[in-house]
Amino acid sequence: MALISLQERHKEEIQAIEKLQKKKQKMHIKLDKQII
Repeated sequence: MALISLQERHKEEIQAIEKLQKKKQKMHIKLDKQII
């Protein structure tokens, strides 16, 4: 049971990190458009 909960928590952390990375990419695209 403990192992499963750890795996689920790990999945959630990965998803949160991916969301942050996507946000950063969007911000970079906006910055790139402003520079051009």
